[in-house]
Amino acid sequence: MDDLKKQIRRIVETIYVRQEDARRYGVVRNGILLHGPPGCGKTFFAQATAEEFGMYLLRVPLEGAVSKYVGGAPDAIQRLFHEARSKTPCLLFFDEFDAIACKRQDAPGLHEQQMVDALLQQLDAHRETPGLLIVAATNRFEDLDPAVIREGRFDYKVKIDKPDFDGRLAILRTLVSGRPHVRALRLAEQAHNLEGFSAARIRSVVDEAALAALEANRPIRDEDLRNAYRAHVNASRYGGVKLGWDDLILPADTKQKLQFIEKFIENPQLIRQLGVAPPSGLLLSGPPGTGKTTIARVLASETDASFFAVNVADIFSKWLGESEQHVKELFARARARVPAIIFIDEIDAVTERRGDGDSAGDRVRNSVVNMFLAEMDGLDSSTRVFVIGATNRPELLDEALLRPGRLGERIEIPLPDAAGRKAMLELFSKRMRLAPSVDLEQLARQTEGAGGALLKGLCTLAGRNALVRELDAGGLASAISEVAPAVTQPDFEKAFRELWARDPQRRPIGFNPPEEIPPA
Repeated sequence: MDDLKKQIRRIVETIYVRQEDARRYGVVRNGILLHGPPGCGKTFFAQATAEEFGMYLLRVPLEGAVSKYVGGAPDAIQRLFHEARSKTPCLLFFDEFDAIACKRQDAPGLHEQQMVDALLQQLDAHRETPGLLIVAATNRFEDLDPAVIREGRFDYKVKIDKPDFDGRLAILRTLVSGRPHVRALRLAEQAHNLEGFSAARIRSVVDEAALAALEANRPIRDEDLRNAYRAHVNASRYGGVKLGWDDLILPADTKQKLQFIEKFIENPQLIRQLGVAPPSGLLLSGPPGTGKTTIARVLASETDASFFAVNVADIFSKWLGESEQHVKELFARARARVPAIIFIDEIDAVTERRGDGDSAGDRVRNSVVNMFLAEMDGLDSSTRVFVIGATNRPELLDEALLRPGRLGERIEIPLPDAAGRKAMLELFSKRMRLAPSVDLEQLARQTEGAGGALLKGLCTLAGRNALVRELDAGGLASAISEVAPAVTQPDFEKAFRELWARDPQRRPIGFNPPEEIPPA
């Protein structure tokens, strides 16, 4: 944080150490706003600033700024500033500043608006108080009232971001130096692994490694750090059924493109070293049931990435402003658990093309799209957050979403051909006991136009039909029959007819009914 420390030192020397000189030159400055992701060291930095300059640190807890009595906010805020003034030189520190200085137009009641008004009055009144430095920290910069953070109240906005490689390496060295450890720790390797981690998460990893070494009564080793890293990230990884590339039946070129995406998610530093512009998002388009959701789950499973699956119901709310907040919170959770994959199913319902309508619904949809675009613009290879959208109606998407830097990569997932359908039937039935009479190749020819979801449903229904048949015959008990029960061709044919009967007018499943199968 050397550059940041130089910046803060220059600011504090101007508004505190050389305050009289600054006043002679007509320079009046106060107010430092620290903003950045959670766990990146904003509070720690405020504490270090107070220590560095020999100032009393008055940290304001939320309950100290918010009165439980209606109309009591002005008095509570006034008491805080009075206490700070009595303890100068003092650094008055507001943590979680967004809870105190939220936008007044978004405030749920008069009490919150009065609190912001009282804060504005005290900031103005104490701007030139000798020896008083006002510092605030937030990880929700956009939620602050513009009047509070404008120049003349908070003159300096300082972003504290997640550490880069050099920063992570320095943090590791500092955290390890005071603990028993072997001499040749490969900390550079660990610093690479911890890309995207905040300082707080790095400390948690080192603490876990130290605990393991303590329990084993030996110094910290490389394997302790590696195991702590894996244990720390596995808690938020994809928790569904383990899936792999063998679980996907796709054209070779399509699978190759998806495997490149996997390599990028796993090795973002390699992509940057090659000078390749890394993608930040992927759009999967194609007919329903072709496996778009499964592809996203395979990517999450193969990369051990955190997986955040959402749909339109998770985003939109009936309350004003809450839909946009859901988008912000989604990306914030993903950034806190990198590497992460955000999967948005039916994304056309979330990011539909913006219109000129003036209805409340149009305004909400436009605001959600704008928020989504803004969050996508904040992603780069260092954030290690990858967005996957799935749709069968790509023409409805807002054009701005599809430009490079957002969902710039697009992969069409087509309906399988005959060979693909046979491979899918073999995959979905590999755990089933099939009778010799079952002809999967014939079934593949008969199911032209079917996607993976329907073929999986066909196998499931065939298995159910076999179970019902055996139950009706009383043949499930081994003592009754020497021949193990199996799924037969008639079971598949019955399943075929059942799927056909669900919508015979439209033939939505695309099945071509074979001549040898009688009508239902």
